[in-house]
Amino acid sequence: MPLTDASCRTARPKDKPFKLSDGGGLHLLVATTGAKLWRYAYRFDGKQKLLALGPYVMPGSAEVRTSLAQARDLRNSARRLLDGGVDPSQQRKADRIAVALAARATFRELGEDWFKVKMAGKGDRTIDRANWLLKVLNADLGARPAAAIEPPELLEVLRKIEARGHHETTARADRWRAAYSGLGSRPGGASGIRRPISVAP
Repeated sequence: MPLTDASCRTARPKDKPFKLSDGGGLHLLVATTGAKLWRYAYRFDGKQKLLALGPYVMPGSAEVRTSLAQARDLRNSARRLLDGGVDPSQQRKADRIAVALAARATFRELGEDWFKVKMAGKGDRTIDRANWLLKVLNADLGARPAAAIEPPELLEVLRKIEARGHHETTARADRWRAAYSGLGSRPGGASGIRRPISVAP
């Protein structure tokens, strides 16, 4: 039968690790140390696999880290990947690599990716303006890690552009920033990063 918050909370460790099943492949592993860990068992390509979905509680702590409801949501996300022919464990590895790469990417590198995606099929005039805008922004921000750039820093650059009398360009740059900021994190973007299904260690 499905688990309840009470059954998860009151489970006590034994001499050997044991599982409390919630159904649909989801179970709570109770370790001898007192740790309670969510696991999702599934089959992919004919092989039995196990995916960690995070801790319920850690030894010596009563704080719930990943609730029963959250664990079920993570299981359902993994199921949707399976339905689409994707191995959740491999997707997690790809997510972590993509996030690590995105964290190191500079503003210039992501700008180049944005340019390739957004300028495909555009007219020469639009491409020239976008090229000019990227050059202006890169002069101040190009070498900076994109993930480290804060809104006030970008605003200062936009104000410099406006001070030169390019008011319309400033508005376009701000619209570009909104679109560009999601380039490396949304499905189908240049980097192909998907939303991770879990933050489990």
